[in-house]
Amino acid sequence: MKKFISLIALVGVFAACEPENLQTAFTVSEATATINVTVLCPAPGFDSSAATVTYAWSNGATTQSITGNPAIAAGSVTVTATYDGASRSETVSFPQIFAGMDAVLNATVLLPYNAGGYEVDFDVVDETKTVEVYGLIAAAHGHGYKAAQTVEYGGQKYKVYMMENASEFILEDTYSWTSYDGFLVNDDLVVNPDTEADFGASVEEIYDYVEYMSYMYYDEIEESLDFSVGAWSLYNVINPVFTTTDKIAITATPLPGSNNPALPVLGTFSISYLSSAAGAVEIAHPDHASHYVPHSGHYTHDGHALHGDNNNAGGGIITAE
Repeated sequence: MKKFISLIALVGVFAACEPENLQTAFTVSEATATINVTVLCPAPGFDSSAATVTYAWSNGATTQSITGNPAIAAGSVTVTATYDGASRSETVSFPQIFAGMDAVLNATVLLPYNAGGYEVDFDVVDETKTVEVYGLIAAAHGHGYKAAQTVEYGGQKYKVYMMENASEFILEDTYSWTSYDGFLVNDDLVVNPDTEADFGASVEEIYDYVEYMSYMYYDEIEESLDFSVGAWSLYNVINPVFTTTDKIAITATPLPGSNNPALPVLGTFSISYLSSAAGAVEIAHPDHASHYVPHSGHYTHDGHALHGDNNNAGGGIITAE
């Protein structure tokens, strides 16, 4: 990304910002959060379009998407999928989604089904979560402010190299980021050797079905975030990507009235799904802190803002303290 240099910007750097000058404030948009749900069931003839999904957010909303006022407090959303009498719920937690941030969450629901006198089910026996945070790559390559700043997001503090708007004018820019839909299946199938002779083929069929559906459903969607930056500020984009990996145990429980024996876990495998968000953050420019007013500044003489030149997201430029 090229750092903007213009006569107007240079005038803004060197001109005194008189206290009596009126500041033109801009409104930061409301935070949004959307959850995508993938419903799976290895039962023959399963039709995902016939499954129903309900949503229960911790703030009381029951829709697929919610908006903040203007931020969304840290919380969770529980999704419940139902098909042909079978039902399962999964809960996805998320950190605070600050004003101006768009977030896309993901959940995968594996429904139980009956086969051969057993109820085949899928229990999450272990879950791991990781987060990697991205932002404007130019800031990390010497084109921004001279020192990294500390920014807090989701209860974690990060060292962030910032771009600078050392002028009295509002800056507008665009950031490209990726949201995700669907899930990924990992190559870690383990079949219980004690039941492999009788049920090994069935376990592998289940795994093959889930693997195939991951190819069918998984998608990476290119998103665009338009944002504004106040005068006399440092700024960047906080773009976290959360990866949740669930280890799933395949179980088979005898149906009531059957003479089938009880069975141990038939096998395990894991799936991963990604959730992501993007939003701009700004702080007072350390060299011009007395002039800084959050989310405010002047427009240029022709009524427009200054424009940055961001054309890619870059990666991995933000590190936890």
